[in-house]
Amino acid sequence: MKKTHLSLRKAGSFSEMFLDYIEGQDALKEFYEWEPKIESFKSAITNKAFSPTKRKTLVDALEIQYDGLNCASKLSENIQSLSEARTFTVTTGHQLNIFTGPLYFLFKLITTINLSKKLKAHYPDYHFIPVYWMATEDHDFEEISCFNMFGKKYQWATEQTGAVGRFDPSSLAEVLDQIHENVELFEKAYGRFETLADSVRFYVNELFGSEGLIVVDGDDRQLKAQFVLIKRQGKLTVSTSSSCRSSSSSRNSSSISSSRGSRGGRGCALLLLTATAPPLCDGPQHLSDAV
Repeated sequence: MKKTHLSLRKAGSFSEMFLDYIEGQDALKEFYEWEPKIESFKSAITNKAFSPTKRKTLVDALEIQYDGLNCASKLSENIQSLSEARTFTVTTGHQLNIFTGPLYFLFKLITTINLSKKLKAHYPDYHFIPVYWMATEDHDFEEISCFNMFGKKYQWATEQTGAVGRFDPSSLAEVLDQIHENVELFEKAYGRFETLADSVRFYVNELFGSEGLIVVDGDDRQLKAQFVLIKRQGKLTVSTSSSCRSSSSSRNSSSISSSRGSRGGRGCALLLLTATAPPLCDGPQHLSDAV
C-alpha cells in the first residue's frame, strides 16, 4: 500500500495558532505549561496528584454507570485501575451525537486510545486510561439533532429541551425507520435505554469497550458532590471573564489571532440540580480552573 504523509501545516485545515502551538513557536509559550511532546508528560505526571478518596468516588460512580452493560475485561481492569496512585487518564470530550455524528468524533476517541498506548510504552511504570467525557449537560440540541449518511440528511424531531443527556431517545425510532441499512447497534442503543446519555454510553462501549475506553457521565450525584467541597473551600470565586480578557489582550499584543473569546460579564458554571443531586451553588459562582 502506498502511503503519503502530509504535514499539518500543508493540510490547510488548521488555524495558524494551532499550528504554531504544535510546532512550539516562541510566541505562544507564555500561554501553556507543557509542550505537546511525549517527553512533556513526565512533568505533567509529577504535577498531578489525586487523593484515594476522590479516586474511589470516581470508581464507585463508574461502577453504577456501567451497571447492566457488557464490560470487556480490559475495561473492567481500567475502571479498577483508577483507584491506583500511578494511574492517569487521557481524556477527550464531545457532544452526544446521534448515530455517532461526524467522523471526527470517532477520530477523537481513537486518538485518545492510541495516545494512552503510546504513553504506556514510553512510561511503563504508570497506567494510562483513555476516557470519553460525555457532554451530557450541553443544552445545544440543534448541534446534535442531525447527521448525514450517503448524501442524505437525517433529522431528529423532538420537543424536548434542557440537558440533552436527559432526553428520552425513543423517538429516534422514526429516524431508524428511514434508514435502510442494518443498524442493529443503534436500534439497541435507542430502544433499550431511557436517556440519551445511557444510549451513547452503550454504543461507544460496544465500539471501543474492548480497547478499555471509559465513558464518563458528569451529570452524576457522586461526581457533582465534589464541587460542594470546592465551593466550601472558596475556590469558586474567580471570574473567568477577566482571565479570558487578560489572555486575549496578551495574544493581541503578540499579533496572535483567535476565533474564541469571552462573552463578557460574569460567566456561571452550568449546574443542573435535581432531587437526586446535592445543591452546589446558592448564587453565581465561578470556576477558576478545570476539574
